[in-house]
Amino acid sequence: SIYSPLVPHKTQAMLQGTRVGLVGSLYEPLQLLPWVKSEQVPKQADAARYTRKNSMSFDVFCLASAACWDATQRRCHHNLNWQSALTQGVSEETSACFPQVYPRPLEHELAIRRSRQIVNAFGPEMATARWLTFSFPLFKIALSPL
Repeated sequence: SIYSPLVPHKTQAMLQGTRVGLVGSLYEPLQLLPWVKSEQVPKQADAARYTRKNSMSFDVFCLASAACWDATQRRCHHNLNWQSALTQGVSEETSACFPQVYPRPLEHELAIRRSRQIVNAFGPEMATARWLTFSFPLFKIALSPL
């Protein structure tokens, strides 16, 4: 089954056999970059951070609305829909945060996910960091838009 890594969920207990779960965004990588660059900046996005490469490189703790942390690349992804390393828009680098699922999964991406080197920034691992960010004004100011 395919599910979102960003939505809390609970799977049904299994009595026998095994389960394989894949997380993915269904898009054609070769067409994604030109399409995103030609589209208007979404209203909820900061235009500078959406269009500039490395515009989110200051967010080293993945606290500025990051979607995923890829420990192998040591980069946060800030878009929920596609690879977006160090930006709110789109990045050219692929990541196990958004693994290939068609025509077949890539073994190295599956290995990274199995080794738990991908962290959901909205998941329980980051609860304390999110609390700090939203509880103290200093953190909010430091992570405010450009």
